[in-house]
Amino acid sequence: MEAVLSLYRHYSPALLFTSLGMAALLPLALGREPFTVYFALRQTPRWMLRTPAFASIARVLAAFWGLLLLACAAAGPAGAADEYP
Repeated sequence: MEAVLSLYRHYSPALLFTSLGMAALLPLALGREPFTVYFALRQTPRWMLRTPAFASIARVLAAFWGLLLLACAAAGPAGAADEYP
C-alpha cells in the first residue's frame, strides 16, 4: 500500500492533467463535438453560432486546451521531485 500511495503522491498531477487533456483531445480525434462548444453555446450570440468559423474556432480552442493540459501533465512529475525528497 505504501508503494501505491507514494506513486499517487508523486504522479497525481500527471494523472489529473492527462485525463483532462485526453477529455479535450479525444472528441477531436473521434470527430465529435469538443467540450468548448458547450461553453460557446452559453456565451455566444445565436447569429454567431451559424457562421462557418464557429466550428473551426471551437476545435482550435479545444486543441489548444488539450495540448496545454498535456504539457502540464509532463511538468507534473518534475515538480513533484522538487517537493518531495
